[in-house]
Formats: sequence, structure tokens, C-alpha cells
Amino acid sequence: MTQLTASCHCKHFSYDIKIPQDVSFPLGETTCSCDACRHRTGQICILTLSAKLTRSIPSPADLQNLSRYDQRCGFAIDQETIPAEEGESGDGDEKGGLNKYSSNTTCGGTIITSFFCGICGSKIYLQVASLTGKVEIGMWMLGCLDRLFVEIGGQEVPIVDMKGHHFLDDTVDGGISNIWKTSNGKQLKKYHDGLIEWVPHQNIPKEIKEDEMLNLHCKCKAFDVYVRRPRPSLPLPEGCYWYQQPNNEDGVPQRYMASWCACDSCRLITGSSLPSHPWVQIPFVDIFTSPSPSSPPFIKGIMTSSTQIPGLNLYHSSPSNPGISRYHCSTCGASIMYFDDKEDFKASFAVGLNDSKYGVMNTNWFSWWTGDDGVDWPIINERANGERRWGKGTLDDFEDGLIGWGKSIGQRK
Repeated sequence: MTQLTASCHCKHFSYDIKIPQDVSFPLGETTCSCDACRHRTGQICILTLSAKLTRSIPSPADLQNLSRYDQRCGFAIDQETIPAEEGESGDGDEKGGLNKYSSNTTCGGTIITSFFCGICGSKIYLQVASLTGKVEIGMWMLGCLDRLFVEIGGQEVPIVDMKGHHFLDDTVDGGISNIWKTSNGKQLKKYHDGLIEWVPHQNIPKEIKEDEMLNLHCKCKAFDVYVRRPRPSLPLPEGCYWYQQPNNEDGVPQRYMASWCACDSCRLITGSSLPSHPWVQIPFVDIFTSPSPSSPPFIKGIMTSSTQIPGLNLYHSSPSNPGISRYHCSTCGASIMYFDDKEDFKASFAVGLNDSKYGVMNTNWFSWWTGDDGVDWPIINERANGERRWGKGTLDDFEDGLIGWGKSIGQRK
């Protein structure tokens, strides 16, 4: 028997996944870039391990009784379509448990249920059921697993063999497929739905419009804000990297800096299925509660590491640094932002939250850090963490993809 452990960042949830010995690894998997998965997690896509193929589907009791969290949420499903015992299983008890969020608006008439830690926000498990309540698919989020390799016959074998990317049409611009192009020397396939090959969009607008607002939101829209184009006072302060070119005719930058982090904290808290997780840095002065710069600001007053934000759960992810705080949606579990009080005027927001006609990578609004031969700054922050987990070859593939993509979009010299 092969055993993996699924756990969250704060370690209040831990579950041993016991896989029968006759299950062969690696299992072929593809990323999912659908709108629902992106806004439910904050990631630009997800990659999972099939619980059905590994015969490791947990019972409702496994997901509830082995987690003891005091933050619960309701779930937006039609109670009449779910058998009572299954409907009650996600409701939790006073001791807490994995929060359960369901949406009955998914394609195909199915209900997707995501389980996440109510304390730290770690995404743990996804379940797809029919409208009659029958569980059709179960998926473990790769980011919560203790390892991605198992020992078979004295050799380390990956549990997942990347085959390609699915639901790319929802991304508009191709999303992660622009970067993660190869795996173990193989070209990764690009699909829309099923085995339908994805055809890139040809008419993505390129003009930068200064009066536009960019919507960031989670799946349930408890977090739902609007970002304006940068309007900093000139000259920019020394070391300002969060505002990026191109500049308008007045010399004001028009984009925000986006970059990648492979640290274990980002992986566990987001449940990130990628070799590294993307964030975009946005000052609070540029964020509003409605699509008008005259509307109330997202953050009123001075932001601190203990600021409570309605609809979001606050989690201090670094005991040695209480100035760092992370926020996730208390209803749907989406990772929202990372805040460090050393730079209390801005935060890093999960890129998967952005909703734009320009696409999920949104090069119209974001300037992606993909390295510069003349700058001593890593392309992937904390790359060593990702390399230990995925192996050097995968991180090389990912970083090479970033460099090539950066050159193709004119954001790397």
C-alpha cells in the first residue's frame, strides 16, 4: 500500500491517503483553467490527484471528523437534490471541520464541492457530484500533499504525469499553457473541453485604456473589488517596482508588477498545484469597492497585520514574523491576498481572481517578472522549495517557459 498525507498549513487537518498497491504511478493528469476553479481558489489553474483512480475517495466523516476548525460556512446548493445524510455532512459542527462550498451553476448540471481549512485557507479536496447527490469524481489538491514522488522498486516515481491543459477557452489568453509547455521532454496538449483542441483567440484588445477598472473577485463574490490604472505622484519613490511600464504621455506607469513564488507557505495555503504561484502587487490607494474611483476605498484607514476585513478570514502564516498576514474568503475559500506590514501601503493579490477581457495572464494590466539578464533577482522566488518538491527538471521547464513567454510578450529583454 502507498500512503500519502494531505494536510493544511496550520496542521489542524491531516489525513492519510491510503492507495492500494496495485495502483500504477504516475497517473496522467491535466490542469483545469475553468473560471470556477480559478475564482474558487485564486489560482490561475488547478492540478489534482484523482481520488477515484487511486481508490482513495474519503467519506464525509473523514473530511469532517479529522478536521477541527472553528470557522464554518454555509453552502449554496439546492437541499432537495442532495440526500439528507450527505447534505448534513458538510454543515460541520461546533468543533469546526473543513468548510464546504458548493456551486450549482457549474457546466454539465453537476455540483462541485471544495473543501478547505477555515483557519489557514488551505484548499484540500474537490468533489464533483450529480444533481441527485451521487459523487462522480473526487480530487486531492496537489498542493496539500506531503510529496509528489513515491518509491517503487527502489526508484522514485512521480505520482502525476502532466499531459496537458484543459478549459483554456475560459482563460481567453491561454493562461498557464503559455508558460508550462513541456514536461519530461514532452509537449503538453492544449484543450478546451474533452479532447477538443483549444484555438487561441485572435482579437484580444491591446490598447491600454486609462479610464478602465479591473475586477478582482472570488467565486461567491464576498470579495469583489475594482482596481484603477496606477496614478502615482511623480517622481516615483526610489525602489518602486510595483508600478510598471509602459508609461502614458505624462510619464505615469500603466501596469502592476506580477511575479511567482514557490515557497512552501504559498503552496500549502493556496493549495497551489503549480511549481510556483503567481501574485500581483497592488497599492490599496488604487482599489475600490465599485467600478468608480469615486466609490469607497477597499481599505479604509491604515492597513495593519491585524486588520479585519468583512467576508475574509485573517491568518498569520509566519510565527516568527507577525507582520505577515494572509486572507482567504470565509465562504468559498479563495486565497485573496498576502500582506507584509513592512510595506503597509500595498498587498499581493492572487492572480486567478482577476476577471478581464484581456485574459487571466492579463498582460494589458500586469507586467510579469520573467527575469532580466542585468538584474540579480530570481525569476521564481524560493525556487529551491519548488525544486525539492517537483524536481529540478520540472522547475527548469517552468522557468524556461517563463523566459520564452516574457520575450514573446516584450516583457523581458
